[in-house]
Amino acid sequence: MNWLRLIFAVISISIFLYLIIQTSRFGKELKKATNDDRSISKRFVSKWDRKFSREVILIIIGSIFGILSIFLSHSGENQMDDKIMEMPFPELYSNLAVAPLYIIQLILCIGYLIFTRNEKGCILLIGKIYSLFIVVNYIIALYFRIFH
Repeated sequence: MNWLRLIFAVISISIFLYLIIQTSRFGKELKKATNDDRSISKRFVSKWDRKFSREVILIIIGSIFGILSIFLSHSGENQMDDKIMEMPFPELYSNLAVAPLYIIQLILCIGYLIFTRNEKGCILLIGKIYSLFIVVNYIIALYFRIFH
């Protein structure tokens, strides 16, 4: 199980690193595509419209791999499975607050919210809702970690 957790973690981190690189490419291409009247060329919009839908799917896939890695890290042996099954929900949920992959995902989601705060669109709205979900989950996990 440990090798599977490691593979999921590497896949998740690789996907998020790829998305960070794509974000920097987007900024450079946006500066090049901006016209003198502050409008954007139609070619640029159509190109990045396709890429954004792919990136949202990659965010979801990376998050799934990250969450699977977190859950697999807590279930090493049968004794550990029994221990997890006997843990109360607040204690189990509070483990999310110290999980390294979830913290990396949280940082990336906060960055996504900061970089796209002035943008509009359905695809970006889905990413913003997902990012807010991750942030709220982390706040709840911190609450359980501190007060339970």
